[in-house]
Amino acid sequence: MSNFTKPSPNVTIHRIIPSNHKESSNPSEEDCVSDTSSATSYNLLVERCLEILVDTFNKTIGLDDLELSSDEDSSNLRKKIIPDINLTYERLISINMRELNILLKDLSKKRRMEIKNIRRTLKNRGYVADSRTRRLIENDEIEKEIQLMNKKKEQVSEEINANKFRLNVIIESCEKILHSIDKYDKAEELKAEVKATVMKECPFTDKEMEKTFLNLAT
Repeated sequence: MSNFTKPSPNVTIHRIIPSNHKESSNPSEEDCVSDTSSATSYNLLVERCLEILVDTFNKTIGLDDLELSSDEDSSNLRKKIIPDINLTYERLISINMRELNILLKDLSKKRRMEIKNIRRTLKNRGYVADSRTRRLIENDEIEKEIQLMNKKKEQVSEEINANKFRLNVIIESCEKILHSIDKYDKAEELKAEVKATVMKECPFTDKEMEKTFLNLAT
């Protein structure tokens, strides 16, 4: 917020004569008319600029005049009342513009602008707060999803390790069974027949696994 002091409403804006305006000791009537006209135009321009400046300044600091601090507790802020229209800040941001204009119709233009600026600021502040809340909720939901995915990842990893262990046990068992055929005549033919039967009844979808099985007990 600006640091300069708000001008008093009772301050009189004096007319200003340009610094480059020189008064002649014996001015002619034409010179006087010309100089007076220039000074008047210049003063009118300055006055208009000052009016715009003061109006802009009032709009800017209007919220400070009503002690609308960004650090103020939101619950206390909602309970604040605008005496001109006997309306709380909470109600101010909830009513529509048509209702507000009806309430403001008997107030001065300046005061109407101030109250509308308060409403706009409160709405913007509420939007920022809502956005912050939404971000926190979204971040919390994302964090929960990440935790859930990590948990599922751990479960899948545990299942894979358990399946690998069971697979190794099965492979060892198959190899022992195939080696037990070695004591018979034509053992290699019998092994090939057993492997072919297994492949027919339970074909492998994994080529590496199929290769490992076919190489058992060879």
